[in-house]
Amino acid sequence: MFRHNNEVYLVGRRNVTPDGNYDLGRDGLRVDFVLDLPSQGDTGFAAYVPGPWDNQFVIYNYSSP
Repeated sequence: MFRHNNEVYLVGRRNVTPDGNYDLGRDGLRVDFVLDLPSQGDTGFAAYVPGPWDNQFVIYNYSSP
């Protein structure tokens, strides 16, 4: 989890369900899906790196077959 400008991002592994839902239906927490990182589906070891320009960042993800 990290903050960039006024937004908080949560990066983690998720199990894709038939309906695509990842919201547990709990009040007080809103999670918006952004994207799936390319992976072999085995791990979730993402890292945040500030980008070289303002308002940019890079997410790296380790994955192995």
